[in-house]
Amino acid sequence: MAQRALNWRIASIVTGIILVFLLSRALGGPEHTVTVDWAMWPELEGAVVEIDGDSVGTLAPYGQRKVTGFAVDEGEHSIRVRSGDLDGLERTFTAGFGGGHVRMMLDVESVVDEAGRVRDVLVLH
Repeated sequence: MAQRALNWRIASIVTGIILVFLLSRALGGPEHTVTVDWAMWPELEGAVVEIDGDSVGTLAPYGQRKVTGFAVDEGEHSIRVRSGDLDGLERTFTAGFGGGHVRMMLDVESVVDEAGRVRDVLVLH
């Protein structure tokens, strides 16, 4: 009787390991996410987010929170946010091995352009 119970436990553990492995393969493995926190500037809702030069979506609230997340592949990426007359400075980040999360804070800063004029730009920190 004890041997039968032990066999069932071993079979259950092996089945669980196999199911976890198959599920992780079916879902494509770990996912990387970059989240833009724009709570300081709620008027930027709808601003366009570009990752690696491609438009991937807009800033939209997640429930009551002013954060928006975007899935990315593992590796180095560039990100920029644009809204109307406000241009965004490009920023690079690395999505590490094995899945993970990169969080960036959106801010508006004044910079001096090549012509010596002061202008506001969107910056991710």
